[in-house]
Amino acid sequence: DFFTDFSNSCIPTAVTSDLIAVHWDDLNPESGGSVYFQTLGTSPNRTFVVEWFNLPHYSNIGNVTFEAILHEGSSEIVFQYLDVAFDDPSLDNGLSTTVGIQNGSGTCESTPYSCNEALLSDQLAIRFISDVDNDGLPDSWEILHFGDITTTDGTTDYDVDGLIDSDEYSHDT
Repeated sequence: DFFTDFSNSCIPTAVTSDLIAVHWDDLNPESGGSVYFQTLGTSPNRTFVVEWFNLPHYSNIGNVTFEAILHEGSSEIVFQYLDVAFDDPSLDNGLSTTVGIQNGSGTCESTPYSCNEALLSDQLAIRFISDVDNDGLPDSWEILHFGDITTTDGTTDYDVDGLIDSDEYSHDT
C-alpha cells in the first residue's frame, strides 16, 4: 500500500498519479519537528508554502528542514532545502530520497530530479516550470503573453521590439 509501505519509488511512478515529491523518504513527524503551511499574498498572485522543519528520519536519527512553494496562476513549483543531513551517511543529502514532480499516473508529464542519489545539499533550491512544448519558455509565461503555448518557439520576436521571445522572458519584459 502506497501510504504504509516504507519505501519510495523513482519518478515516473505508477504508485500514485499526481505527486509533488519534495523529500519522499520515511520521515517521522510524531518523533519531533513540525510541518507548517501558509498562503501568502492576494489572488491571483498567491503563493502556498509548506515547510517541514527539523523532521527526523523514521529511524529517529537526525533531522531535515525543507519547503515547497507553489505559485498561483503558474506551473512554477520551488523546492528549498535548508538542512538535508540526518548525520547518517546512508541517508544524508537525499541518498534515500526521491525528488521531483509528476502529473498523471507515470505516463504523463513528469520531472524527476533525483532518486536515491546524494544530489541534495544545504541551501539548494530547485525550480520546476512546465514547458510542454520544450521551447525553453514556461507555459504560464507564454499563455500570459501570447494566449497559448504554440504561438512562438522562443526564437521569434512576437511583439517586434528587437528582442527575441526567449530574451524577453529572461529579461522579464
